[in-house]
Order: sequence, then structure tokens, then C-alpha cells
Amino acid sequence: AKPLAITVRGPLRFLPDGRIAIAVANVADVPLDVNISGPGIAGAVHMAVPVGGLKLQLVSPPLRGGAR
Repeated sequence: AKPLAITVRGPLRFLPDGRIAIAVANVADVPLDVNISGPGIAGAVHMAVPVGGLKLQLVSPPLRGGAR
């Protein structure tokens, strides 16, 4: 695993059943460099996730009126 720092932005909503819904996306390109090595092979892949290409949606469990 490799640490990754990304700036995201998006709305936060409070739903009627008490859940919090968050939907965010990256606000800048995210460069990714992957090094490849093995017996008889070595190299690297340089790529980028474009703005808005990385999306994250989170919804908390309901606080009232539903199973927890």
C-alpha cells in the first residue's frame, strides 16, 4: 500500500431519516506512477486520474426509523 493525498470537494446532505450523505470528487488531476519489476522485466507506468475521475460516495446508517 502506498499513501495517497487527494483534495476532494462535493455536497454534504442530511437525509430525513437522519443519515448523512457525502458525494465528493477530486478537484485536480491525480498523478500516479507505478513501478514494475520482476525476473527479466522492469519499467514504469505513468498515468493520471483526471479532474472528477475519482468519485467517493458515503452514506451513514439511519439514526431513526430504520434498522441499525
